[in-house]
Amino acid sequence: MAKRRTRAKYLDTLTFIDEPQLIALEIGRTKGLGLAIDPGTIEGSDFLVVSLTEENWNRYFRDHVDLEYLFSYPTNRRLFHFASSDWEGDTVMMNKLEGNPPADALPGKGIFARSHTSDAFRDSSSQSTQTMYIDGDWELDEFGAFYKKYAEVYAFLATVRNHADGGISQAYKGRAISAFQEYPLRGGSSYLHLFSSLPNCIPNEQRLGLEGIDYHSPGAVEMRGQDDKLDQTSVLVKRHLNNRPSTKLAHDILKAYLQKTKLLTQSARDFSSENAHSNTILKYTAELNEEMGIIAHRTVLSMCGDNVLAFAKISLGLYRRLDVAAAFFAEGRMDYRSD
Repeated sequence: MAKRRTRAKYLDTLTFIDEPQLIALEIGRTKGLGLAIDPGTIEGSDFLVVSLTEENWNRYFRDHVDLEYLFSYPTNRRLFHFASSDWEGDTVMMNKLEGNPPADALPGKGIFARSHTSDAFRDSSSQSTQTMYIDGDWELDEFGAFYKKYAEVYAFLATVRNHADGGISQAYKGRAISAFQEYPLRGGSSYLHLFSSLPNCIPNEQRLGLEGIDYHSPGAVEMRGQDDKLDQTSVLVKRHLNNRPSTKLAHDILKAYLQKTKLLTQSARDFSSENAHSNTILKYTAELNEEMGIIAHRTVLSMCGDNVLAFAKISLGLYRRLDVAAAFFAEGRMDYRSD
């Protein structure tokens, strides 16, 4: 009895040297990569295929992982193989690979998406790099803390901007709304999960990436992202540096009010729009957003499902992240200028 075969759709050739060496495929609801292999490595086949999760697909095209990782490391990967004769037009009929592939079939280390002969799926048309200059003494974990908070501010602004402007898929909009409404926001873990989830709420080509670090003293770090969102983030940081006393006052007033009314530790899910404190919370939260420079704060409220308490707590969380990132500039260890 013939084994059941899996149908895949050919999407594009990523690397072509005399003939296709690496191709992109659609396998049901997932994507995959097909790697040309030497004849005889897997009997009767010319290609080895691996299925990818959306996360690993995005990571690969951002040069965060190499081909060897995709074909050998993820535990949820599926492997297939096929012969050139099984590829006709945009249809590929594949056989499931039983067991592990031969070592000779696997790609070598250090093959990243940047080595493709095609720019397919690497949309960098609206991306640029932003250079920041570093000085002074740094511990390794300090740079990690700076990058994490800066990236979270960038992702927050990108998510809100996309929602306000439109032009992105409903899938990304749905993820953003889910992130803003999913967590109870009673303690630190809720905020951690919320802000950590935001990069998945924006398209791959918009996400912030670390292009490179040249650390001596002084040195430089290059961030890669979408032009307008890089600019918006730097504007917010500079505003915070110039406006911190009044922004901190707005933050403290809102936080104190939530503490006084015992709402700071209440789950946002349990908050009613008819709560007697709603109007005051909305007033103080809007003032904090105006001080921070969040022009689209009404969009943030809408993304929270018009839940005023969630809006307030997320705004407090954004302030904390902005304050941590801006502190490195205030200390003189990070700067947007070279002189």
